[in-house]
Amino acid sequence: MSEKLQLSSFEAQQINKKIEYILTDRNFDLLKNASNISIITAFIPFLAFYNSINKIPLFGWLVGMILVHISCIALVYYYKYRNPSIQQIDNWKNLGRIATICSTLMWGSMGVLLVSDTEVGQNLILFFIIIISSSIALGTSSNYLSSSIGIFSALLPFICWQMYQGILNGSRVHLYAATILILFVIFLHVVSFISYKLLKKSLELSFRNEALASKLSKVNIELKDLNNELEDRVASRTKELNSALATMTYQATHDLVTYLPNQIWLLQYISEMIINTPQKEFAILCLSINNMESITDRYGYYSSDTIIKELSDRFVNQLENQKLANSSYKIAISRHDVFVILVENFAHFDVKQIIEPIFSIFEKAVEIHRNNLVEYEHLYCSVGYSVYPIDAVVADQLLIKADTAMFYTKKQFENNYEHRFEHYSKEITENIQYKVQLRKNIQIAIDKNDFYLCYQPIVDIRTGLIVSTEALLRWNHPVTGRPVPPFEIVKIAEEYNLIVPLGEWVLKKACMQNYQWQKLGIRKVVSVNLSAKQLESGNIVKTVIKILQETGLSPEFLDLELTETEVFKDEAVDIVNDLRELGVSLSIDDYGQGFSNLSKLQKFSFNKIKIDMEFIRKNIRAHA
Repeated sequence: MSEKLQLSSFEAQQINKKIEYILTDRNFDLLKNASNISIITAFIPFLAFYNSINKIPLFGWLVGMILVHISCIALVYYYKYRNPSIQQIDNWKNLGRIATICSTLMWGSMGVLLVSDTEVGQNLILFFIIIISSSIALGTSSNYLSSSIGIFSALLPFICWQMYQGILNGSRVHLYAATILILFVIFLHVVSFISYKLLKKSLELSFRNEALASKLSKVNIELKDLNNELEDRVASRTKELNSALATMTYQATHDLVTYLPNQIWLLQYISEMIINTPQKEFAILCLSINNMESITDRYGYYSSDTIIKELSDRFVNQLENQKLANSSYKIAISRHDVFVILVENFAHFDVKQIIEPIFSIFEKAVEIHRNNLVEYEHLYCSVGYSVYPIDAVVADQLLIKADTAMFYTKKQFENNYEHRFEHYSKEITENIQYKVQLRKNIQIAIDKNDFYLCYQPIVDIRTGLIVSTEALLRWNHPVTGRPVPPFEIVKIAEEYNLIVPLGEWVLKKACMQNYQWQKLGIRKVVSVNLSAKQLESGNIVKTVIKILQETGLSPEFLDLELTETEVFKDEAVDIVNDLRELGVSLSIDDYGQGFSNLSKLQKFSFNKIKIDMEFIRKNIRAHA
């Protein structure tokens, strides 16, 4: 109990700060009052010495006294206006001491500036200085340092002057006066120090008693409630920690959209299964939704999340709650549109029987609610899988290989509206590595200008004459030296967003070559294929204008071939019409591979239609 009622060092420090604040505040009040009195009393010595000493120092001293004390009064009012906190009082305390020095120095300078040759004058000066010093000692006793500074500032100049006169002139009177003043300074310091200590002790006792009384009034309540409070806190904190730990564990191992386990949970589960049952064969399936990106672009991320959530519910209902082909399933999610399925008790020869129930989940279209309307979308997926222990014996390697097979399947059949699955093999990795390296080589070839064009003549079968040419892109592999198939170049370029710069290069090269032919008198049209990516970029019209201007080729000698699938999109209508207005001719390439909608042709003005051979064969067989 006694220890409880003791003031801490911090509380004692706070009390000292409060005392310093109060004493400083009192000191500023005394400074203001003393400055007001000093301005009035300064006229007393002024009048007393007016006829006995030089007027210039007398007037200077009076003006200085008035200015200094007006400044002190202004400082005090500024201090009151700012109303500083306890933490800010130290700076103001120093300002108050400086003001005290200035004030007392002005009174102390009287003994040096207002020198009188008469004994009466000297006595008057001594009388004023003693009175002022005594007033300072008593008036500033609330702050001992300020009092000490004030006493020294008031008496030191006069003491020094008296000692100087005594030593210089050998006057014992001056030396006695200096000695008396020094003793008087000591006496004033003692009085000021005792007054300061008594005042400070009184304030300290008052604050300490107040603080102890406040503590005493609270201690019984604190002791009574302490045990219950501690128990409640421990219970509450334990509950919070357990809840936070459970939440963090769940968030770290589950997807917050589908609430399915995520890749972290799955890898841990697989690793434990390999350790506990190393002889057990199982498979990891990575499933990606092929057309999810286009759905997200059209409907937004919220609709995308809704679709993923619905699919996850279908997976759980159909797979985790059923045992199909004597296998059990664990469903997780790796990325936003990539599901991971762990198939336990996997038998490789039953893979089709295991994966077909997964494909059946996509038979029903998903509903997309937008603008108070319901739209339906059919989804298609690509599946890649790896098998333990055939493909790998480590969890993350199994997942990587299944993901690689899924990625390969998706890229191979991304334009086909059907479900596909593929088992991981070394050939898949080699194929992906080949494409990556080929992409790098294509980029280098674009930078080094290693591509070249071949020109296929187009002959009028009625006359046998060449009427135009078609520019065909060709490239020899930098390592093997063999020609790379054009469709492979285009596919890789489109896949890695290189088709726009490559297509621009082909267009410019063909226009330059045709311009050279024009100068030689060979006035033929050159045809150049435009890819879907070039149309989607939105800059194709500006690109064609720029290339025609740079090469000098007239628009009438350029024919642009567009694929049927891209040209019949509604957003392509304006682009096609803008190209037509440039004066170039337009052709539809591979007509019959897409919708083959003759009514859509009325929206455009094409010069030629190149019908796909397979379209002709189908119609011949249909009418045979």
